[in-house]
Amino acid sequence: MTTMKAARIHQFGGVESIVIDNVPRPTPSDDQVLVHVHAAGINPIDVAIHTGAIRDYGFDPPLPHTLGSEISGIVKAVGANVHTFRPGDAVVAVLGFPGGGYAEYVAVTPNLLAHKPAAVSHLHMAGVPIAGLAAWQALFEHAQLQRGQRVLVLAASGGVGTFAVQFARWAGAQVWGTTSTRNLAFVRSLGATPIDYTAGPFEDAVGDIDLVIDPLAGDSQVRAWRTLKPNGALISVVAPPSDPQGTRHTGMVIVQRSTQKIAQLTEIGRLLALNEIHVEIDEVLPFGNVHQALRKSAGGHARGKIILDLQTQE
Repeated sequence: MTTMKAARIHQFGGVESIVIDNVPRPTPSDDQVLVHVHAAGINPIDVAIHTGAIRDYGFDPPLPHTLGSEISGIVKAVGANVHTFRPGDAVVAVLGFPGGGYAEYVAVTPNLLAHKPAAVSHLHMAGVPIAGLAAWQALFEHAQLQRGQRVLVLAASGGVGTFAVQFARWAGAQVWGTTSTRNLAFVRSLGATPIDYTAGPFEDAVGDIDLVIDPLAGDSQVRAWRTLKPNGALISVVAPPSDPQGTRHTGMVIVQRSTQKIAQLTEIGRLLALNEIHVEIDEVLPFGNVHQALRKSAGGHARGKIILDLQTQE
């Protein structure tokens, strides 16, 4: 039996609940693709799963459970019914929930895969699917962003925020972004007017906003309503928003896995290859440091994405 390493939880809890196990390497079915994982992105959903917080949202993953919701790698084998991918193809996958990406190999259906642009590394592409699609869908599906509109991105230096700022600027919007003092220059470099939330209430620094992108929820979401026009929109990627006035458009993004979404992922890859946008990587850690990676993600102050390098064990 051929085995592989996988980061799994056998019980819910802190990062100490994550164990790197030797498990059987999956064999793809006739309708699956076996991907040799080169890199995996760290996401808040992975923290919610290993802590058990995901159960508050109606999801109860069976244990043991392999974490990981986005990967980039190389096709190792394809099932008899798969004709869109071949062994050797470089691919990126959005696994979402229930995950499985923190492993050396993963078997997935082709509708979860897009071809990786040759000009974009596995380490960078692994940071795209969840945060990139969340930002894209918030801006262009839910809000139907128009050129010239005024956009406020909360947590603009985070995973979703960095993509949202860049996509909005690419689409011709005027963009503001909240961030801490140390990231002011960084957020400005992305194309947004930065707002230092440590210097005072962000809602006092900007107004007349058409669209708020909210990766935070909580008090920040409540305060963000004050910045919006009467017919503005607030789109969240973490919690359903509730407009206190009841007149503005609201929405919540749950990244979907479908042919349409894979087309969006392909378009984002094209923009990356053209250097229209970039993936900001806070840190790349070897697979054996998965505990450190998830602990840092839970801290909430990473600039852009944290990436696991599956080709480096220690």
